Amino acid sequence: MKLLIWDFDGTLGYREENFKTAWSTTAKEILQEHHSEVPYSGGLLSSGFPWHTWENPHENQHPDAYWSQIEQVYHQLFETLGLKEQALTLSKKVRGQFCDVNRWHSYPDSAHVLEALSQKGYVHVMLSNHVPELSTIVDHLGLGGFFDHIFNSGITGFEKPHPESYQMVLRKYPQAETVTMLGDNRKADVIEPGKHGIRGILVRAVDTELPCVPGLNHLLQGVL
Repeated sequence: MKLLIWDFDGTLGYREENFKTAWSTTAKEILQEHHSEVPYSGGLLSSGFPWHTWENPHENQHPDAYWSQIEQVYHQLFETLGLKEQALTLSKKVRGQFCDVNRWHSYPDSAHVLEALSQKGYVHVMLSNHVPELSTIVDHLGLGGFFDHIFNSGITGFEKPHPESYQMVLRKYPQAETVTMLGDNRKADVIEPGKHGIRGILVRAVDTELPCVPGLNHLLQGVL
């Protein structure tokens, strides 16, 4: 069995406008709809999210509790922007806004490459630091059927690069003869997996130090 472990954001899909600014874009959208007079160009969201404290697992956490932590981050953001009285109401809108499936997109090469690799005998799983609603987003994009299992930190409670995030995958697939991780983060998707015997390949990137491919189609050209 040949196992491929996929990241999601920045690898297979993204939220408009850019996966790296998905959280600040969400704040912009809420402000534009409810308080367009308040200027906000991004930032102020560099701490407080679950993956910022990946050393501390959040197992058995209800999705509402997961989102409560994120709402606190946005509550502080809106207060900082001068919306103290409205901060609570606005922060409650973040979950629905961020998870709006119509704002999520798959890259043009994602489905084609997943299908081609499936035909070559590879088994796909996903390992992502994401919100509890990830599976709904992936299904909406038409990618869910390619995956044997989705390991989502919003459900498991283990954020990459916590060692358990990788070990839980390996335990579920002890029959795997080869295991490769594909993602856009140098540390979480390539360097740390390597410490667990997982070969990592950086995707949608050019890197002089790590194995990498500029696009997913290159995975069909003997890279694996």
